Amino acid sequence: MLMRIHCLDRSPQPGYQSRLRFSHKSRIRAAAVTLLLSLLPMGKALAQHGQGPQYMYLLHCGGCHIENGSGMPPAIPDLRITMPKLASHDEGRAYMVQVPGASQAPVTDAQLTEIMNWMLRTFAEGTFRPYTESEVTQHRANKVLDILALRRQLIAENLEAP
Repeated sequence: MLMRIHCLDRSPQPGYQSRLRFSHKSRIRAAAVTLLLSLLPMGKALAQHGQGPQYMYLLHCGGCHIENGSGMPPAIPDLRITMPKLASHDEGRAYMVQVPGASQAPVTDAQLTEIMNWMLRTFAEGTFRPYTESEVTQHRANKVLDILALRRQLIAENLEAP
């Protein structure tokens, strides 16, 4: 980048220091370059953060289930209530991956695995077996025709379990 420098005094006298003055455009360019260079490390961190499971949950699930998982019962289940019940059974674990919002989300199986495990840690109190990528791949491939009927069945069965 070239900066135009204007000398106020072209023939300084001995003992006199010449003063340099940068043009207004040069100062703006220098400030912009400095700002951009200072933001590079932050941009990389933001890009990596933007791909994390919490961000992906908010992007693909949070519109209905809300940021805190509360949903809009009865139409949209409260994850804080239903996830612990469903996560304790293999059928419930499969269901949570098979719901259209999860199975049809534009994410890879690895990313969906991260999202599901983040959701378990965040919304399901207790210790639950984390999802594996192969488990997510398997469940995601099995489409369910009536997801609402399956949800009602699984919750009813789980509520009656000892």
